[in-house]
Amino acid sequence: MRKRKIVLAMLLVASMAVSAYAQGEKPSVKNEGTVSYEAQTIKSKPEIKDDFYTHMNYEFLTKTKIPEGENSYGNFDLLAKKTQDVISKSIKELNADYKNLKDGSIEKKIVDFYNMAVDFSKRDELGLKPIQANLDKIKNIKSVKGVSNYITANFNKGYGQLVDFIVDKDMKNTTKNAIYIMGSKVGIEKSYYSGKDNFSKKARKAYLNYTKKLLSILGYDKDLAAKRAKEIYNFEKKIVEASLEQGQQMNFDKTYNPVTFKQLGKLAGNFPMQKILKNNGVTDKDKVIVEQPKVLTTLNKLFVKKNVEVIKSLLEVDLLKKNINALSRDVMKAESEYNAVMDGVVYQDTDEESAYNLTDKVYTDGLSKLYVEKNFSPETKKKVLEMAEEVIANYKRRLGEVDWISNSTREKALKKLETMDLKIGYPDQWPDFSSTSVKTYAEGGNLVDAVESMNMRNTKETFDKLSKAPDKKTWSMPAHAVNAAYNPLSNDITFTAAILQAPFYSTDRSDVENLGGIGTVIGHEISHAFDITGAKFDENGNVKNWWTKEDLKKFKEKAKKAAEIYSALEVVKGHNVNGKISTGEIMADLGGMTVALDIAKQKNMDTKKLFESYAAVWRSVNTEEALISNLIDVHPPDKFRVNNIVNLTDEFYKVFNVKEGDGMYVKPEDRLKVW
Repeated sequence: MRKRKIVLAMLLVASMAVSAYAQGEKPSVKNEGTVSYEAQTIKSKPEIKDDFYTHMNYEFLTKTKIPEGENSYGNFDLLAKKTQDVISKSIKELNADYKNLKDGSIEKKIVDFYNMAVDFSKRDELGLKPIQANLDKIKNIKSVKGVSNYITANFNKGYGQLVDFIVDKDMKNTTKNAIYIMGSKVGIEKSYYSGKDNFSKKARKAYLNYTKKLLSILGYDKDLAAKRAKEIYNFEKKIVEASLEQGQQMNFDKTYNPVTFKQLGKLAGNFPMQKILKNNGVTDKDKVIVEQPKVLTTLNKLFVKKNVEVIKSLLEVDLLKKNINALSRDVMKAESEYNAVMDGVVYQDTDEESAYNLTDKVYTDGLSKLYVEKNFSPETKKKVLEMAEEVIANYKRRLGEVDWISNSTREKALKKLETMDLKIGYPDQWPDFSSTSVKTYAEGGNLVDAVESMNMRNTKETFDKLSKAPDKKTWSMPAHAVNAAYNPLSNDITFTAAILQAPFYSTDRSDVENLGGIGTVIGHEISHAFDITGAKFDENGNVKNWWTKEDLKKFKEKAKKAAEIYSALEVVKGHNVNGKISTGEIMADLGGMTVALDIAKQKNMDTKKLFESYAAVWRSVNTEEALISNLIDVHPPDKFRVNNIVNLTDEFYKVFNVKEGDGMYVKPEDRLKVW
């Protein structure tokens, strides 16, 4: 999958563990960039009436090469690089003023961590030494009990976490927090294990080779590495196969399973989930929700004596993976080779870029603070807040007029809008990192120790939430990420400082251009409150049906139509959009465009410019592998987020004189209308 995948989505839960990564070593021969799939397949500039997206972005699509180390490139990537350059400059400035940095400050910790990360001479010298103590502990395990003890002792550092877990609002009582034990964290994507297409076959082979390479790095001879890699693959496959299909993971009738400690013990058994929770102060008074019980029962069956040696090898590989980009170049190379196969490009970050990526992964909120302090104006926050309030006001009007829902459902929908919180730019309070430590090489420290320190801080902060009321001010993403999201558990929308730049938003751009950019994104996020998943939550974030039976039936019919429209779209020969998992994003894109157009028409704006701005925002070029691998993502490819949204609006046909028989034409009765 692309390295900087943009969410622009509904956030339900977020992973709390920090794991280090980078994109690989520098190549010996410089690559001038990858020719995109679009450049290879677009033969001539189409007419607007046949392919609006390609017509508007023709020059970009046919002439832009994908930069080194990337498998796609578009405005999000451009802004991510721009933001990275700004933060990198700030780090250099702090480094130049190092003697004046206060001990224990986040600024000093960032500089110390970055300086260790960029010192590849020292990292190469250390090799596997930073993880050797843990490797020795794993080698000395003799029994299932020993496996259990190792996982329990090291879980808070981020190791042996074979299932995801978080602490977040109880979705049936959002005045309190609860523990969610989720699905598997091992192996490749579930669909790749059974897929008969060439990409799935390639993914399986690449993953096996990757595991074999990691085992070789850990000292396994060739034959044993091959044997154990296959055993690990089969072990993980059983866990992944026990997981819910992607389309079922938002079925809360299946995933909301509160359990007692005694019940958890019966489910997990040999896998030490009980011990891990008790080790973090969790008692039977705390609510534990198991989203995928079958995953735990499968782990219980697998954690037996005959599998001890396989589990030990799995834990060794897990330890290496979690630290692979905090170690030496030869270790990092294994990941870059695996990613190259999956993405169709060789990752080629410089030492500085690798160091930045690792620092960003570990001290991400600290980097947000550096970015915001110098690069986000109060004026932008004020203007975007005003636009968001205008979009909400328009949504209220539209909800008041829509004819397919009853007054009872309408009243509840309006209540969601009236209580929706807006988070613009950055959080009111930055996280406290005083409990983390960064010991430099000179002080006897290393990157692995620093990453573990942050993981332990994050784990403690996560479990501490159980003794507190949910904090409505908590942000779901860092302010320097180029992103936006809706969170149904909080009924809030978030727009980071980094996304509030051109072409999404700028005080130098016209109002209609900003409306076609960030305006549609604001409408998109609000629409997530009323998509197929968001519609299951009330104004307080509780899973609660607020629809009449008849209204819900009509709504599901619209969602089904959205899925059918997109499932018919072929991205690459033999690979179509997965409309079923993309329904929420489709409805959100359509909602954002519908509301933006409504505002533009009310203000007598040039809607042609709005459409053009929208098309420019979503332009991107990709490798064929990126397009295929991203089909497991809920977001449809960018081309279809433009063409197959604008051609559902009547205004598009008026502005561009699109007629029956044209490629963009959809019959009026087939144009999906939701809000």
